Amino acid sequence: MTELAARGLTVTLGGNVIVRSVDLSVSAGDWLVIVGPNGAGKSTVLRALLGLVDHDGTVSIAGSDASTMAVRERAQRMAYVPQNAEIPPGTAVLDYVLLGRTPHLRRGLYLGDEDVGIAIDALDRLGLTGFAERDLMSLSGGERQLAVIARALAQQTTIFVLDEPTTALDIGHQQHVLATIERLRVDLGLTIVSSLHDLTLAADYGTELLMLADGAVVANGAAADVLTPEAIAAHYGAAVDLIEHAGRTLVVPRRPEM
Repeated sequence: MTELAARGLTVTLGGNVIVRSVDLSVSAGDWLVIVGPNGAGKSTVLRALLGLVDHDGTVSIAGSDASTMAVRERAQRMAYVPQNAEIPPGTAVLDYVLLGRTPHLRRGLYLGDEDVGIAIDALDRLGLTGFAERDLMSLSGGERQLAVIARALAQQTTIFVLDEPTTALDIGHQQHVLATIERLRVDLGLTIVSSLHDLTLAADYGTELLMLADGAVVANGAAADVLTPEAIAAHYGAAVDLIEHAGRTLVVPRRPEM
């Protein structure tokens, strides 16, 4: 079953076409990774899917036209983990995760015990229970990123949209964050759409890849079909070797000749 789809997605900002007629489709429980060089339009596509930027074309969620949904309904179906989440100063980790319950609150009602329980469960799943009362900004970068994911998890949506979730993290935290997202996908049946810079990690985690260049789709499908030396040379301007090792595809840059 298709959980999220876009047809002819086009975004124009300041008179410039940033995204051009992008088509994509993600089946329930799959992980679509969007790759492409800097400025390819990856973040803009994600924001268009979420309804955060005006666009032409259509976005559908579980077969329903997203443009007919109120903001609240859309937020009940899709959770967003941005590259750099806005964190109010002095916010405790639990209070931040509770923000994920906002789409489920009716006007005039306040957070209840059920909402707190859902947030605590999200913290537990992310291994952050012991940080609940800590100031979010006192956590390490990797821990903060897990807290942002916990907030998204507290939204209880079926779709996660993550924009470069490992930005500025060291290799250990990259591994931990991506493995955590994968575990949530498998355990909860989540549908994931994310952008990633690291092509080896994209091949590791994506059930399907979509490559953008100059705002348009230039390849999509399995990692082996998308991450070819020719495509990477043409769209990234990089020379790489692809190494198959222990069932993985490793994208290894070549050292330029002097």
